[in-house]
Amino acid sequence: MSLIRWGIIGPGNIANNFADGLKESFSGQLTAIASKNNERRESFGDKYNIDAALRFSSYDDLLNSENIDAVYISTPHTLHAEWTIKAAGKGKHVLCEKPGAVNFKEGQQVIEAVREAGVFYMEGFMYRCHPQIPALANFIKEKKIGEV
Repeated sequence: MSLIRWGIIGPGNIANNFADGLKESFSGQLTAIASKNNERRESFGDKYNIDAALRFSSYDDLLNSENIDAVYISTPHTLHAEWTIKAAGKGKHVLCEKPGAVNFKEGQQVIEAVREAGVFYMEGFMYRCHPQIPALANFIKEKKIGEV
């Protein structure tokens, strides 16, 4: 199996957690970083040994790179949908931090874009698989917390 080559758009704090996780991955490797902040981009690139040629100051340049297969988007919330749609348009698979969109219309546009492009998309919603979710669903079903 070939490794999924990941690029990160927006090297904030949560992106470090993702990059650290990739170090332990058998299926993925961190290949590129994009940040408009030069100091942050270089610091992140140094920390994770990203080739200098794959440290982009432009998000579009990262998406145009043939050296990545998928992107992790950890920009400010209001940019998530925009860059997910652009990534899908470039044929890149997407893991986007929550929220995937800030309103219903954006959410519909994201869904349409990833379906049309035929790429994988996932929102980084960590609680979906948390044990508290089925417990809460059970409370609702059994009306232990009242009428919902």
